[in-house]
Amino acid sequence: MDSYVLIDGGFLRKRCRELRTKLRAEDIPYVAQQLMKREGAEQELFRIYYYDCPPFAQEVQLPVTGEIHRFSQDPLYAQQMLFLNQLKDLDHVWVREGVLSFQGWQLRRDVYDRDFSNPIPRLDDSCFLPQFEQKEIDTLITMDILQAAQERTVRKLFLIAGDTDFAPALRFAREHGIQVYLFTLGNKVKQELRENADVVVTEPLRTEAAR
Repeated sequence: MDSYVLIDGGFLRKRCRELRTKLRAEDIPYVAQQLMKREGAEQELFRIYYYDCPPFAQEVQLPVTGEIHRFSQDPLYAQQMLFLNQLKDLDHVWVREGVLSFQGWQLRRDVYDRDFSNPIPRLDDSCFLPQFEQKEIDTLITMDILQAAQERTVRKLFLIAGDTDFAPALRFAREHGIQVYLFTLGNKVKQELRENADVVVTEPLRTEAAR
């Protein structure tokens, strides 16, 4: 019987940044196959579900000058859109998209001295970073896990994630006969999530670029 690989894209990209590992679209199938190969299931892949949000493209006011900033003109916007579009063109990959919500501006940590031993410099727009929140991603992942369990379409689920909110869905999947493999990529996760997986793998990420 076939297996699904479910990847929380926000979690994966965060781990890549922390490990200073470049992530390319072609790395996603490689990562999925390596996870399955580790468990002797490399021939069972049916589909890779990759969950992420398209980059924020709207206009907002800058925090100091009040001028309009167009996120769609940022170089990072083009890079992220290229990554998602390339990913959508790969075989056996389904990109499931949520919505990125703008949450305002936050003062950069390197702008001020945390001990307040030095005076805060005069602020300008460059002193702030935009803050975003992913919407609907957790819901999409949970729905796909529940559907796979109810329809018994797979025997194994390979999940790359670290959110405790997935624990009830994983428990439901196990109750319906699915083996759950949780990959934390070296990230610490709460016991509630760990105890609802059959196998927990804590090894750090190894992308194709790192071979």
